[in-house]
Amino acid sequence: VERDPTSGWSQSALAWAHFTSGALEAAMRHSALAEQLSPNDGNVLDFRALILVLAGEFNAAHDISAATRPRLLGSDRFANQNIHAVANFHLGRYDEAIAALEKAMKNGQPVSALTLVYLTAAHAAAERLGPARLYASQLMETAPDFHAEVALPRLYHGPGAAEAVLSQLRRAGWQAPS
Repeated sequence: VERDPTSGWSQSALAWAHFTSGALEAAMRHSALAEQLSPNDGNVLDFRALILVLAGEFNAAHDISAATRPRLLGSDRFANQNIHAVANFHLGRYDEAIAALEKAMKNGQPVSALTLVYLTAAHAAAERLGPARLYASQLMETAPDFHAEVALPRLYHGPGAAEAVLSQLRRAGWQAPS
């Protein structure tokens, strides 16, 4: 930031550092500045959207992570589809969340424990317990040491968002590792 305070990437990195240290207000301020400085940088937009979604600002995260938002080339691995899915889940748009995750997987994005968490939760919330149980089973099989009940509350600012996901996981049959 000292070398180039008008760089969107510098401000974005500072925003993430603030976020990880728990300084949410500073993170929001610097990520907004980063977006203003580099409105089409996919990496800057991804960090902005990630901070917003984890802060519970789901509508804003949804808009910034939308596929229609122009993004510069330079990386074909933007995280916006996954962030968009999470925002959609929390907005109650479960079919859109599922579609975004499936699109990300078809585009070669890695399938992680968090991917399976949100696929499970979105299917369960949409009353599709068959697929939800399948994804819950895959999650427990492929990531047997993943403690969603520990990870999610640490990611989100505020307990409500994490519990919304965890309750759907449990409903689908997921059990925390012992």
